[in-house]
Amino acid sequence: MKKKLLTLLALLIVALSLASFAAVNVNAQVETIYSKYTASEPDLDGTIHASEWVDAMCYEDVGDDEKSTIYLMHDDEYIYIGLKIKDSTHNVDDWISIVFDEGDDGGHGSGSGDGVLTDEQEDWKGITGNGDLIDGYWDTKGTLSEFYYSGFGVSVDFEAAIEYHVNRWEVEFKIPFQGDDGDPDDPSDLNIGVDDAPRMEIGLRDLPAGLIECPEGADYHDPSTYFELKFDNEPPTISNISHSPTTPRPDDKVAVYASVTDDVSGLKSVTLLYSTDGGSTWSSVTMTKIIILDAGVEKYKAEIPEEASGMTVQFKVSAEDNVFFSAESTVTSYTVRILIFGMEPIMFYGLIIGLVVVIVIVVVVVVLARRPKLPTAPPATPPAAPAAAYCSKCGAPLKAGDIYCPKCGQKLS
Repeated sequence: MKKKLLTLLALLIVALSLASFAAVNVNAQVETIYSKYTASEPDLDGTIHASEWVDAMCYEDVGDDEKSTIYLMHDDEYIYIGLKIKDSTHNVDDWISIVFDEGDDGGHGSGSGDGVLTDEQEDWKGITGNGDLIDGYWDTKGTLSEFYYSGFGVSVDFEAAIEYHVNRWEVEFKIPFQGDDGDPDDPSDLNIGVDDAPRMEIGLRDLPAGLIECPEGADYHDPSTYFELKFDNEPPTISNISHSPTTPRPDDKVAVYASVTDDVSGLKSVTLLYSTDGGSTWSSVTMTKIIILDAGVEKYKAEIPEEASGMTVQFKVSAEDNVFFSAESTVTSYTVRILIFGMEPIMFYGLIIGLVVVIVIVVVVVVLARRPKLPTAPPATPPAAPAAAYCSKCGAPLKAGDIYCPKCGQKLS
């Protein structure tokens, strides 16, 4: 039982490692190949280990008779090229070469291929079955134009290792973008950058079978038959995400728009992911490219289906390019609501109540203003002051209640 368990575990580990490595494989004859940025330099030992080349872009079964597999990656200074080329016979006199068409700027290459072999412009890097390195360039000597080299190990500015494995050669190259072996006038030095697009051909001089070239049907004398090589450093860019309607109702589908670009290898897929359970699970919808006519711009669009009132929906945009770099936007959300005349119900009913209160106040004021006035009573007349009294005998003024005149003593009647 323990032995079976260990066997299953070993098979699982192998499967996972192969799956991670195969994630960047392309099984097709192609015209343009891409190198992918890496921060990890492989060990050059003539054996292509999955863990060391996991960042590489891999092209399987390409070239003549589909005998070649190519691994491509680069950092800021070097391009790393791994090769597996099927060969049923081990012969140390075989050699594997890489040819670069760099164009013509009057110096030693301009970086991007122009489909023409120009003297002292194009570079040739090779390694023999014995591990001898060869560094050469295209030139015309007398009437013969060909790739020339000074000799094994002469003026070499790159590193490489080779091993034969049962039925194939495995080779690993480390080539500087800007070659410098101490001779500034050496035309065999590569002179390219990550913004350039040189053309590249790979060949195996297989003795006694002959020459196996890659891409299929290529002729190293004709750079128009080479691969176009491009360098991809970054994942896609996702920006300008929006959705409509901004406050959806239960019967609304929500359209999501995004600007998504990739400057080098191009976009492989753009996907809308949305969640209705707080991000625990995500549903996916493929986004399609559209043109916004009034703005004249390209965007990607997908729709989220209708959801119930009160549901909060989270969404984000994911993109992957043709070298399997991926990018993902930040999460955006909206809540589905029932609106009345474009307003939240609480706002609508609050507005209605406010209007009713205002109307009641106005009615009360108007009614009170129009109410007839009651008649008012005339002002009360103050009692008349009593008439003045005088003594009939002496004429002296009298006070109320006097019985006798206070002056003459006359009894008052």
